[in-house]
Amino acid sequence: MAHYIVTYGSASVHKGKSIRTERIYEYLFGEVVTVIEEGSEWMLINTPFSEVSGWIQAESITPITDKQYNDYCANVKMRVECNSLFVKKVDSYDTIVVPAMSVLPFYNFMTNTFSIADTEYEILSPIYWDSNVVDARTRVYRAAMCYLNAPFARNRRSVEGIDDVNLVANALSVINETVPRSIEMLSSSGIFLSFIEEAQLGDILLFSNSSSGEVSHCGMYLGNGRVLHASGKVRIDRVDHQGIFNPTLKRYSFHLVGILAIE
Repeated sequence: MAHYIVTYGSASVHKGKSIRTERIYEYLFGEVVTVIEEGSEWMLINTPFSEVSGWIQAESITPITDKQYNDYCANVKMRVECNSLFVKKVDSYDTIVVPAMSVLPFYNFMTNTFSIADTEYEILSPIYWDSNVVDARTRVYRAAMCYLNAPFARNRRSVEGIDDVNLVANALSVINETVPRSIEMLSSSGIFLSFIEEAQLGDILLFSNSSSGEVSHCGMYLGNGRVLHASGKVRIDRVDHQGIFNPTLKRYSFHLVGILAIE
């Protein structure tokens, strides 16, 4: 197996060697992928779901050495905690739009640069880091709000399209490098609260949209009886101990089945 790093703004993973096949995941700029079968146009990779593999376009990823991979894993991941950044390779005029929650490997505060493989990038957009000043819940909330009004798209992770699970997982990634990437993993981890009155900013709400009570949807609690979630688009709706009430349908579209504290 070989290790590569994403050097496009985002890179979709498909079931087959074609963009017409089903998308099963999306990697963001600066994230590492593990390649299990190399090819000139498409490469077979492992996804964060250990039992699932998929195909990614070869042009969207760059190989890294074992040492570079080990150094990458050992370093703190600096993520883009704003809507997007403009970056470019040093000594080049080509710019790249780096989406929210992308990784800036080996970020240097002094020079405002970072490096991927043997290439150094400089950041053109204004940037600030205040992780030591702003509390974790505010950082998670701020990250999640980057996606407000983004269209719903299954298995995507950017403002061009995102689903409910990846909305929550992307936001949590600013405080935790390892986050659940499926509804099953999300609903079986962490500390659960008994009442919505106990929930705080950034806590995860789990919902069912069927009589079975099986978890099928999630969102982030914003306080004051509001939830941020992806349904049609990323939106803010009212929520109570029963769930999310749809004023158009005049009924609860999602029923609350669990409250997960993020810390």
